[in-house]
Amino acid sequence: MDKNLNREIFLSGASDSDGVFRIYEKNEWRDFLRQNANHRITLHATASPMQKKAAYLAYYWAVLIPRVRQGFNRVGQKKTLTETEETMRKRCFLYEETPNAAGTGYNRRLKSVRELNDYELFDYIDTVKMIVAEYLNIYIDDPINY
Repeated sequence: MDKNLNREIFLSGASDSDGVFRIYEKNEWRDFLRQNANHRITLHATASPMQKKAAYLAYYWAVLIPRVRQGFNRVGQKKTLTETEETMRKRCFLYEETPNAAGTGYNRRLKSVRELNDYELFDYIDTVKMIVAEYLNIYIDDPINY
């Protein structure tokens, strides 16, 4: 078994009124299929309403985080998708602070992207895109183009 084989992929897309599914990252899907030729592939699909936040979350997981991971790999930081996503949340200070029971300080926890409201999510995505453009020299297209 080839250790360099990409064993997982997160894709997003939308189905039209005729039930035809269109993948947002077609080239990434083709590359994955080529890498895993002659292997069994299991798909798991989740349908979500076509709301703005759902579309942005799909873009976040299917486009943004995999591209950021590629940037980290290019500079020698090998990370999983989960590690990449957590690193970006930490770099963007997505922490929630609540007063502790004793009233002497604060408890701090890292927020999930699902907890963000629409404005916070859109702002966070833009911030991640600016950070990777500056530090990893990667341009990631706007969600409207996917």
